[in-house]
Amino acid sequence: MGAFDDHTVPPEALSWSSGIATRPHFHIQSDEPLALAVRRVILEQVFHGLQIQHPGRGNSNDRDHGFDQSVHELRKSIKRARAVLRLVRSEIGEKRYRHENTLLRDTARMWGPTRDAVVLAKLAEKVFPELELDDHVKDDIVTTLRIRAEASTRAARLDEQRLTDTAVALHGFAGRIYAVPTEGPGSIPDTWDSIEPGISLLARRVVRRRDKAVAKPTTERLHAWRRSAKYLGYLTSLLHVEPSDSDIARARSQSARNGHGEDPLLELHELLSQLGSLLGDDHDLAVLIETLGRDPLLLPDSVNAAHLFWELTQLRRELQAKAFEVGEKLGDTKSIVATISAAWRGDQSVK
Repeated sequence: MGAFDDHTVPPEALSWSSGIATRPHFHIQSDEPLALAVRRVILEQVFHGLQIQHPGRGNSNDRDHGFDQSVHELRKSIKRARAVLRLVRSEIGEKRYRHENTLLRDTARMWGPTRDAVVLAKLAEKVFPELELDDHVKDDIVTTLRIRAEASTRAARLDEQRLTDTAVALHGFAGRIYAVPTEGPGSIPDTWDSIEPGISLLARRVVRRRDKAVAKPTTERLHAWRRSAKYLGYLTSLLHVEPSDSDIARARSQSARNGHGEDPLLELHELLSQLGSLLGDDHDLAVLIETLGRDPLLLPDSVNAAHLFWELTQLRRELQAKAFEVGEKLGDTKSIVATISAAWRGDQSVK
């Protein structure tokens, strides 16, 4: 029983979870209609996200560490669910999409500061040893950030209202998804036309935001590019057929191979994953710089703050240069959509 499985959730709201796989499978299965896949994948992600470690187990440090990992998994599960909603946005309707997407976004945001504090502490531990600072100053900053992260995690772990609000929101969302028809009238057709608008919209955003970030690499533009790339990356994972599905893998090898015999969709997914990681690291550094700059308690007067920020900014520029290189390999909107379309049609031909 996870901490999010709160007793305040009405029993009837839990009916959607019956028979849900305990380990989520973020792929459309070879014999699975799109409507059924959308429901299964979203419900599995919600179920997985709700399995947050109960705060009553282990010692205090173990409970905090387990809780932080669970919060991380919760936020990732919500992002994957939002990606699936984006995929079928045109089918479920704009009003419904915006309602559910906003609910998921706001639920994840409740846990953002908790996770961000941990990420910041871990980042400082990773990068500070290489910086030109006195060892005692490095240790003081890292220790302060770690203490703050632990305090934030502990406060979140004991926040019953936040746990309850999260459980109620996600169970309600899952119940509405469960009620969506998977066949017949009102169900999502098992066609490319059902997902093409969502794919094309995300592809356009990735390319447009890439070009804007290259022209003027502000923190805001880079972060916007990262968000779009992450969502498109989730969808390439969702639509990719695993090697165990031999029939579909064979069909794709015949219809969608490139000159080197590689899987174009897998290559696209790997590029988006690399891009997301690089831009994520860059954003974390930006937040670290901002935190150090606005908090005089972290930087004593003896520290050459300008030089420290210069070093951290150089690290950001290195990450951005790598991100721009990877981003260029994505190509244009048309080529991205064509890669995904070819993979989808190859899969459909053997269903």
